[in-house]
Amino acid sequence: MSQSMPPNYDERNREESISARVYREIKNKILQLDYLPGSYLTEARLAEEYGVSRMPVRIAIQKLSSEGWLLSDFRRKLRVKDVTQKSVQDLFSFREIIETRALQKIFEDDRTWEYSFLIEQKLLRMRAARDNYYEYMVADAEMHFELITVFDNDRIKDIYYPICDELVRIDLLLSEVVTRDIHIGIEKLVAAIRDKDYDTAYYYLKRDHFGTTIGGYSVAQQVEKHLAELRAAQN
Repeated sequence: MSQSMPPNYDERNREESISARVYREIKNKILQLDYLPGSYLTEARLAEEYGVSRMPVRIAIQKLSSEGWLLSDFRRKLRVKDVTQKSVQDLFSFREIIETRALQKIFEDDRTWEYSFLIEQKLLRMRAARDNYYEYMVADAEMHFELITVFDNDRIKDIYYPICDELVRIDLLLSEVVTRDIHIGIEKLVAAIRDKDYDTAYYYLKRDHFGTTIGGYSVAQQVEKHLAELRAAQN
């Protein structure tokens, strides 16, 4: 006999539960480029797509708007947060600044042994997800987030969490030019941290994660090029 969910007589809580599901599904589609950067959505379309009333969709939209993933214009149309060359450059610059300092702090606080194992856990997930580029890059983003936990600062975590999400979306836009061997460099990063070799650890972090060019073109240009191709394919 199959088990069923217990009844929920509080319709308000039911709406919140549905809205949480809708929120997750919309956000996942934004991150996975099913809803392309700069594309338009409507409340009615989303309600129909997810088979729910407009109220949970409205709640999900409010949360996504507060996080910056959806923007509304004067006609009440919803626009998915765009990706521009400037936004890509800014994100990579910010990541280099904060993660360089995080790596320094791991060594300064003598937490190299601890963090070598914490990062290695994310590395294991990357290896397991090599056949799924999205999951592979999510695991890579988790590795980056693990680095900044050394600050033990909730404000930094709150700032960096959406940045990691945005970097996943950018990585998907680079899928045609980025090889799935990032984990090899992370293996060497982990070994260098465990050996307390800062220079080598920083070399691999910088080489594989702070680079601003791929194949002679800037990362920002590659992102813009692929995004234009995806938009053309949808039209």
